[in-house]
Amino acid sequence: MAAQELARWGIRVNTICPGAIRTNIRERTWRRNLEAVRWDVKMPEHFPPLHGRPADPSEVADVVVYLASDESSYVTGTEIYVDAGMTLLRG
Repeated sequence: MAAQELARWGIRVNTICPGAIRTNIRERTWRRNLEAVRWDVKMPEHFPPLHGRPADPSEVADVVVYLASDESSYVTGTEIYVDAGMTLLRG
């Protein structure tokens, strides 16, 4: 809706949907009550599908730079998943 409403002023609106990103969030997050959280999920051997590793923050930044550039002048109202195909595994 925002993409449609702002297009008349040349404003493009897109969404970046990152998957797992290699950061230090685990070291900086206070963890509590984790024993109550369980996932009975078996991940495929090569996960995520494309590279089998979390993304480097610069790989998401490259998408941001692309969307901010004139190279994406005809892109608006879209979601761009930066997750190495992880969302394809969800039903």
